[in-house]
Amino acid sequence: MKRLMLFALTVSAMLVMACGDDGEEPSSSPDGDPTATQLASPDDEPTAGGDSTTSTPAPETPVPNVCQANPAPGSPDTVIIESPAPLSTHSAKVTVTGRIAAFEATFKIRIFDANGAVISGASGMSAEGQVLSSFSQEVVAAVAEEQPACIWVYEESAMDGSPTNVAQLPILLKP
Repeated sequence: MKRLMLFALTVSAMLVMACGDDGEEPSSSPDGDPTATQLASPDDEPTAGGDSTTSTPAPETPVPNVCQANPAPGSPDTVIIESPAPLSTHSAKVTVTGRIAAFEATFKIRIFDANGAVISGASGMSAEGQVLSSFSQEVVAAVAEEQPACIWVYEESAMDGSPTNVAQLPILLKP
């Protein structure tokens, strides 16, 4: 029953995001870094967790979603971000948890600003490779002023190093 509800919520979120698509192509950073592309793709329903010292519930005023269309979306069978909660507020560090089916259990996390520039990033390892298994990775994301940001959890393609199986989540960073 819980999986059916989770599936229904995921499908509903995907439909809402699809209706908001403006048809624009994702943008890349000036140096052509494909990891600087901004994305917008719903993930599974978030669960409680993360670092309670740096996270606060979603603010009452809307936080802009700086993520754009996802060029290489992962599915719930390949990557799920469980925390932080979408549009939650964080300072100095963000603990990202979830599940991923990554080759050799390795993956990347990047945090992008509204212009697609990398604010911070980390490499991570899940509990087991090639099967959906848990991970928890802290990413330092110190900023000088409050700003919306977009978290990516993804694998790098063995063929060309481009992001693949990307999950993303908008958050708000504060000093």
